Amino acid sequence: MISFQKSVNKGKKAHILTIEILVLRGIKMKKQICGKIYDTETATLIARRSFGSFGEEDGFEEILYKTPEGSYFLFGKGGKNSPYPEEKITRISLARAEAWKTESK
Repeated sequence: MISFQKSVNKGKKAHILTIEILVLRGIKMKKQICGKIYDTETATLIARRSFGSFGEEDGFEEILYKTPEGSYFLFGKGGKNSPYPEEKITRISLARAEAWKTESK
């Protein structure tokens, strides 16, 4: 996230305007599991969910993807004390993907 402040004059009062911009880093990861390629660049992003705030040691993000062939996988990344201390791709079934989407709402 990028944050910056700008002073704005409105009449006799000066206001500080804080603008925060979330910069989405391009996620690029590719993994072969049981002969199938799971690639974040060619798959369709279905949904994402975050736990905690950016930079927290136990915070993490999960992103659900669907491959062009119809397979589902989760991409996880997080802090050193999270379930994803390193970026990880995990293949999941259609039933698990549906359950994950329901849990995310």
